[in-house]
Amino acid sequence: FSFMVFINILINCEHGCIPAATENIWKILGDDNMKLGTLGSVVYIGLLVGSFVAPPTFHHVSAKLIILICCFGNFIFLLIFSLVKHFWILCFSRLLVGFFEVFLCIYFPVWVDVFAGEKSKTIWLTILQSSVPLGIVFGYILTAVLDHTLNW
Repeated sequence: FSFMVFINILINCEHGCIPAATENIWKILGDDNMKLGTLGSVVYIGLLVGSFVAPPTFHHVSAKLIILICCFGNFIFLLIFSLVKHFWILCFSRLLVGFFEVFLCIYFPVWVDVFAGEKSKTIWLTILQSSVPLGIVFGYILTAVLDHTLNW
C-alpha cells in the first residue's frame, strides 16, 4: 500500500511542477501562448485515451505487468520532458505521461477495495486520495527549490 501512495505522489508531482515552471516553459516555447496552452492540456488527452484503453487492457494483461510498464513509461516520458526543448516532443511526452498515469489512477483504488479489510478501506482510500494534492504541492515545492538552487 505504501508503494501505491508513493507512486501516486510521484505521478501527481508533475501536475505541480508544470504550473510552477510555466514562466520558464513559456520562454522556451518562444513566448507562444497557444503552445503553452496546448502543452498544458495535452496530458488530459492522454488521460482520456488511456481511460478507453485501460479496461480491456486490465482484462487481458496482468495488473502487475501493467503497473510496471506504466511506472517505467511515466518515468521515461517525464525524463524526456525535462531534458528536451522541442515543442512536439514535449507534447508527445506529456500525452504519454497522461496515458500511463490513468492506468495507475484506475487500478490503485480498485486494489484498495479488493485487498483492504472492511474496517480499513475508508482510511486507505483517504490516504491514497490525499496523496494526489500532496504530490501536486510537492511538485510546486520541488520546482521552486530546483529553480532557486540550480536555476533549472
